[in-house]
Amino acid sequence: MQTPTPTNPFGWFSDHWAQMLGWSALLTFLYRAYIGLRKLLGFGDSIEATRTDMTTLMTNHLPHFQMELEKINENLIGLRGDLKDNFNRLSDDLRIVLTRMS
Repeated sequence: MQTPTPTNPFGWFSDHWAQMLGWSALLTFLYRAYIGLRKLLGFGDSIEATRTDMTTLMTNHLPHFQMELEKINENLIGLRGDLKDNFNRLSDDLRIVLTRMS
């Protein structure tokens, strides 16, 4: 009966290191290409989602914010004139933004 010879655990790797390097480079390239293609194809969806968010912001939140600013402007009796003018300018700016988004 013959005793088994001890094998080098790195023997297989030392025989096939070039193939292992090639496969790892190929798989890395394919993964990166997949991620890039997925981002490129999802760009249109992200634009549409941004447009939906802006419409929601325009229709729901900005008018309420403008109404609150107008209430603050009406209640600012006794404050300095320049501060009141700044609040009026901010309210006017919101009105301009709302008309441009419509």
